[in-house]
Amino acid sequence: MLTPSWRGPTARRRNTNRLGYGVRRGPCSISAPPARSRPSHSAADERRRALIALVELDRGECLRLVAATSGRVGRIAVAVDDPDSPPIVRPVNYVFDERSQSVVFRSGPGSKLSRVRESASVVFEIDGGDPVERTGWSVIIVGKPEDVTDRAEIDRLDELQLEPWAPGGKAHWVRIPTTSASGRRIVRSLDAPAIDRR
Repeated sequence: MLTPSWRGPTARRRNTNRLGYGVRRGPCSISAPPARSRPSHSAADERRRALIALVELDRGECLRLVAATSGRVGRIAVAVDDPDSPPIVRPVNYVFDERSQSVVFRSGPGSKLSRVRESASVVFEIDGGDPVERTGWSVIIVGKPEDVTDRAEIDRLDELQLEPWAPGGKAHWVRIPTTSASGRRIVRSLDAPAIDRR
């Protein structure tokens, strides 16, 4: 009786697994699949990341942005005399008063108002951005706070119809003159210079 031979096409089929990788007889049974190469970033992606610039905003543009976002929430930072205490930072919704070229907000009695009154200068910050495009801007106003007490001026500011978000009585008007106005904007442009990381 002749022993059937397994050579030929049938033998080749038996020497491959279902994934098509070669099967070896012995201790090492299946060879590893070919390694996948990591996708490389295209030149367009690299150029898109490079086309970012951090540009300085002049005073006029800073005030325009503050006025355009009037009614939104900004942040006030006040330094304290105690070196062991950190600065006080509080959110406030505000309006930009075109006549006095100042940021005004309403406040009630409390630590925020007292600290603002006692401080020689405060910092007001407002910003905006696009998280998808990774662009945005920020403006910082520095000035000596003023408690508005003149009845005619209070009546005029009331006409701006600023409604505080926080509950409680907010009878006091506080003004921050735009003694100093500075800002920066992150932009994308075909002519953008290299990123300034200062």
